[in-house]
Order: sequence, then structure tokens, then C-alpha cells
Amino acid sequence: MTDDDAFSCVRAMGARRDRATHRMASSMAALGASDARRRRRVAMAACAVAACVGVVVVAGYWWSGAVDDDDDDDDDDDVEHEDGKGAASTRGGDAPSATLERTLTRSMAVTRTSRGGGDEEGEGERATTLEDAVATEEAAQPAQVATTVMMMIDVKHTSNAIAVYESLELAFAAQGLDKRALSPRQFFYFATYPEVGVWPQKYAAVDGFARDCARLVILSLEDAPAIAAAVQQSTRELVTMLGGKLDAFTPGRANLHVSMFHLSRTHEYIKPPVAFAVDDAVRNGTKRLIPHVSSTAPSEAIKYEESAVADALRGAGPVTLEVDRVCVAPSGCLLLCFNDVNGDAQNVRERLRDNAIGAARAQNETVHCTLARLFPKDDAALSNAMVRDMNALCARWTARLRGARMVARNVVYVVEERYGFCDGHRTRISLAAGA
Repeated sequence: MTDDDAFSCVRAMGARRDRATHRMASSMAALGASDARRRRRVAMAACAVAACVGVVVVAGYWWSGAVDDDDDDDDDDDVEHEDGKGAASTRGGDAPSATLERTLTRSMAVTRTSRGGGDEEGEGERATTLEDAVATEEAAQPAQVATTVMMMIDVKHTSNAIAVYESLELAFAAQGLDKRALSPRQFFYFATYPEVGVWPQKYAAVDGFARDCARLVILSLEDAPAIAAAVQQSTRELVTMLGGKLDAFTPGRANLHVSMFHLSRTHEYIKPPVAFAVDDAVRNGTKRLIPHVSSTAPSEAIKYEESAVADALRGAGPVTLEVDRVCVAPSGCLLLCFNDVNGDAQNVRERLRDNAIGAARAQNETVHCTLARLFPKDDAALSNAMVRDMNALCARWTARLRGARMVARNVVYVVEERYGFCDGHRTRISLAAGA
């Protein structure tokens, strides 16, 4: 082989190698492009899935809705806040599923109306009969279940009370009184010269409200005389500071109370279970109801409800509360705010939620006593200086009282005659085990 032939062979082999290398590079490029397309498809699919999930989450949030809670004693501690919990949350007060059957049974014994009715004692249809209740439940059981779930008693947790107090205090400092949150004037009588003062009217004298529309369980500040005397002095100082610029209602010491549980609220009237009696409530509990054949008088129904409360709270033990602060809320209420240090108040509320014959859906989140209710005399807002002075007074009394404790060994069952006054029918119920 000549040198030219050898050179030709080498050149031909190099060309073949170059073509092979080119084909390999082309294959690698094609593979890379295919892989890039695959990654783009996967990314696009992931984005589509994420978008769908986002739509579902937003729709679920919109459907469930974070609602503004009105957890107050008829606007004593009105503050807007978001719950942020789902429908099955204990924080939201939903009864656990184990109590659903008991809730359904209670719903048969309770007739719910909004704003109440004006029946006089012994007049009108005050409750269903056992037979009617059973027939109604059998005829429309799915609707009954749905309605009951929506009406579950909303016992919030007292551990959130401190945050609510802080919100109220800051809201008043920032904006003063909120006219939308003031106590309803329709429930109060405002004296004109030569009379003086403000006092609550009887429910029976207010159109559209039943005389027994407010039935509740309270702690009385008569069980804490030192604290009661101190806060009454703070109330007098506040009223003196106002100098007649606001109208004020200040309850007496015997009427100072902490609302624990609402069996019926002013704006959520629940008729007492007239046609039902508790079967041997003292020994056998309140879960089984039987028709009462001897009387359908409302006074008899009150006795049954009272016995159910006593049975639910037997052995609960004393309730210890610790003063957290004194503050003015935007609703115009001067509040003595307590901390439920041992969870005793929560225990009482949950016992009543699970065992009372019937109850209002809306329950208090806070543990407070209303010391005074303030009403502007005209549309003029409080001056910034007056708001600062009121807050400074509250801060002084908070410093004096914070940490003081009251120990209540009894609750009081009340059928209130006048708005926020806790007068009328009152029965003390012991929290001891042997009561």
C-alpha cells in the first residue's frame, strides 16, 4: 500500500468517526429536547392541579365563612373577630358527635322562635306534645337532623377571653363608643325632669318580647363582697367623671353577676319545656323526658328546667375566677373582666351544654360582670381627652384589683324580669357533690 492509499484510508476512517459522533450528538440533543418537553408537560400538569386545589380551598373558605361572633351578654362585650375554626371545632362550641342523639332529644322538648312571642301566662300554644314531637321527627327526620346541627349550642372556650378583653380595651381607646353596639335603648326608661336616672324596663312591657325570654345561670358577686364593694366605688368614680355628659345605668350590688349560661336569650327566645318533665332528675339524670300530665303552666316548666340545671351541675365543684382588668367596651359597658384560671367556668358551661333540656345557641365567650351601661345623650362623640381619662381610671382600678379571686360555691338560676338586671325568679343551686 502506498502512502497515498494509507492516507486515504485514515481519512475515510476519520470521516466515519465524525459521522458517528455527529449522530450521537444529534441523538443526545433530541433526547434533551424530549426531556425538556416532558418536564414542561409535568410542570403544566402540576400548575393545573394546584389551581384546582386553590379553587376548592377558596370555595370552601367562602362557603364556611369566617363570621363575626356576638359572644356578649347582649352587647356587653361586642367585638368583631374571626373564629378561624371549622364546623367541627370544639373552639366553635359544636357538640361532639357522641352528644348528637341527646341534642336531638332535647330539640324535641324545645320550641325555638326568634325575638320571642308575647304570650301571657297560660295563653297560647307554649310547647309541643311528646306525640307531636315524635310524629314530626319521624315525618321529617333528615330536616330535623340538619336543623339541629345548625342550632348546636355555641360554647366557646374561656381561654380566649383575655384576647377579647384586650381587643375591647384597644377598640375603645381608638374609637370611643360605637353607637351600633350600645345597649338597646328600648329596654330602658330614661327619666326626664323632675325625675332622674336610668333603669331597665320589664320585658312584659316591651312589645314583642315574652316575659320569660331571658332565663340564665349566673354567679352572683354577693359571693365576693370585697370585690363587689371595690368595683362599685370604681363605678361611682366613673359616673362622677362623666359629669352628666352621658346617661348611665348602674345596677346595685345584689344585681352584679357573671353570666355563665343562657337557657334563653333576649333575642333568641326558647320557650321552656312546658309539656315535659324530668324523670326523677335528682337521681337518674335529665336525659329521659316524659310527658307531664298534671299541668302545662309555664311556672311548672320553670321548675323542670331548674331541676335539669341542678342535676347537670351536681358535683361540679366551686368556680374560682381571678380579676384580669376593668375596662370600658365600645358598647358603653364598664366591665369587670375575669380569668377562668382553673377552667371551672368552662366546666360549668360544658356541663350545661351537654345536659340542659334546652338552651340558646349563642353563649358568652368571656367571663365578665357589667358594672354600668353608658348612653350618649346626643350624637356628639366622646372627646379624646374624655376617652383617655376613662381609660386611665380603668387602669388604676385594674392595678388595684388584678389577681383578686372570687370563689363561688353556688350558681343562681334566674328568670329575669328586666334587661340585664337579673331580678325576678332566682334560685340558688349548690355546686357541691352531695347537693
